[in-house]
Amino acid sequence: MPYPIATLPYPFRRRLRQLLSPNELVQLQIATGSMEDNKDLLPLKTYYSISSVRMQRVSDSYFRFRWSTSNQVIKDGLHLLSPKYLYLDNFTESDTSSRFFHHLWPSNVIELIINGSTITKDFLTKLSQKQLNPKILNINTCSDLLFTANDTKFSHFFKTFPLLETAVFQYFLTSGWVRHMLGYGKTHLKDLYIADKNFDRLFSFKSAELDEFVKAQHAGFKLHILYEGSAFNGDKNVASIESRVLPMFEQCFERTDRHDFSIFLGIMYENSPVFQHHFSLRV
Repeated sequence: MPYPIATLPYPFRRRLRQLLSPNELVQLQIATGSMEDNKDLLPLKTYYSISSVRMQRVSDSYFRFRWSTSNQVIKDGLHLLSPKYLYLDNFTESDTSSRFFHHLWPSNVIELIINGSTITKDFLTKLSQKQLNPKILNINTCSDLLFTANDTKFSHFFKTFPLLETAVFQYFLTSGWVRHMLGYGKTHLKDLYIADKNFDRLFSFKSAELDEFVKAQHAGFKLHILYEGSAFNGDKNVASIESRVLPMFEQCFERTDRHDFSIFLGIMYENSPVFQHHFSLRV
């Protein structure tokens, strides 16, 4: 049922357009249906379909909002923008309340890229209120000062963005991540990519837990794991890492070729090439 704008008090109707953000105005224009009886909301607000928007915390006092299309980058502006790719750089929880979100039409965002940001459960909760439903999530950060809230779980990402088909976590993980996902259940994921330099955090699961997690997903699901070992972490070489890791996978999975796998395991040491192992579910 269309929202009954015409029933509002006349003075408020006249000022309503001025009181709304660009995002709110478009949503209300859609909700009211025909503009014939709601001319106070005219002219129609349009949004621009563009390639990307980057929102960046540069310093404590400087926040940058940029958008690009046709190889042009324009700073700020009062436009309503509908990007395919949304970048959040060096974000904090308070930045999720930025006024610049009022200039985004989020429903067309395909991929959300979060770089170098402090992510907590509250951070994700506030992002979920932005009507973002990306198909791809890409998180890249090397900070150890993440997930400071004890009740934050790896599965909160998938509660926040339940329609994800691809998720990439680079140097960002929480211990017990497989157990967290077992508690969540089936996702829409087709591919989950995880790269980490912390051995204990990356392999903080039992073979049976990993087996149960993979089996709970849709047919064709693929888990990609990359461990980047180093002398700093106490690793000696690739062979020493493989001796610790491969038995965990061979217990519940069987080796297969690179075209028909459920789990890809890559192992690096210092600047070595990636040593690849492919596993499939046991029938």
